[in-house]
Amino acid sequence: MTRTLSILHADLALNLLNNSDLDFSVVYSPISIAVTFSMAFLGSYGDTRKEIGKYLINNEDDKILHERFNQFMSQQSDTLKSVNKMYVKNGLKLEEEFVDNLKKYYNDQLEQIEFSEPDSIDKINMFVKESTGNTIRNLISQGDIDNATSVILINAIHFKGHWKVKFNKNSTTDENFYTTRDNIKKVKMMYKKDKYYYYEDEEFKIVELNYEGGEQRMILLLPQEKCSLLKKMKSINGKKLFEMIDSMSDYTVNLYLPKFKIESSHRLKETLKKIGLKKAFSDSADFSKICKDERLSISQIIQKAFIEVDEEGTEAAAVTSVIFAPPSVGRSYKPPHQFFFKADHPFMYFILDGKDNILFNGIYV
Repeated sequence: MTRTLSILHADLALNLLNNSDLDFSVVYSPISIAVTFSMAFLGSYGDTRKEIGKYLINNEDDKILHERFNQFMSQQSDTLKSVNKMYVKNGLKLEEEFVDNLKKYYNDQLEQIEFSEPDSIDKINMFVKESTGNTIRNLISQGDIDNATSVILINAIHFKGHWKVKFNKNSTTDENFYTTRDNIKKVKMMYKKDKYYYYEDEEFKIVELNYEGGEQRMILLLPQEKCSLLKKMKSINGKKLFEMIDSMSDYTVNLYLPKFKIESSHRLKETLKKIGLKKAFSDSADFSKICKDERLSISQIIQKAFIEVDEEGTEAAAVTSVIFAPPSVGRSYKPPHQFFFKADHPFMYFILDGKDNILFNGIYV
């Protein structure tokens, strides 16, 4: 069931990319979105519950999902930190079972707040800033919350990992990067020849870079054909991604990777509705297991994410907030004798933990 969940959540991660504006580099935190939605899932009922359950657990036993994320929330370290918080408007009575399960599975912090007060936004943004090593600022802005806001669920995640095999800064050079066949930009290209887990077929090259400690790793996925990522990525789903990961073997690889830094801000309501998560945002949403006294629906899902990759390693962070308000593998292929992974055209990247949770993913163009 662990791998089945990983594939299901990878499908969600890839769907987010495929439904995004990919003219620019982008970063998401799929685990942050999944954890926040899972907290909302605890309070859902009826058709709303069935729809969310389809994407999170394929409507199997949801206890498996919550226990998996409980394990994730428990693996706090200097490298990886994740924290959840729920802001509730003053006077709103929450269902006791919902609050107990939030604490049991998600170590959730609960705070009552008056959303109409001018300093409420500052309080929330300060929590986000402190929880992400000062990398994510101003998650919530004027207009995101108002007098009608009842509940905000937040997950914040911060990752800072050092490469197990570091790049030599003296090997970093200015190189061409082909954003399209006709458009070239200069990048700082890192280089390292070393042993990496690697696989390639007719369509893609895939390589794994490990971080110190052995728990987390970065996966880079590069089309064989230059500047074909947007076309090729439509053919990748969670199952194919993990088939390629499982096919990797230990080889000596000449690895070229640009240094990069990406900051993204996403309002995910319309994207998630395109994917099929519609009921939770509608007037007929049922979150009565959160609160029986007031009818709730999700008015918006906001994520801000950040990633920086250099010779030393990777720093990445993301925050996802769910805001509630009343309704209104390829064929036979002969690989070359020498392996070159030169990321000089658009590629996908994924940061995974030891349980195959996708912590961060995105594209670099």
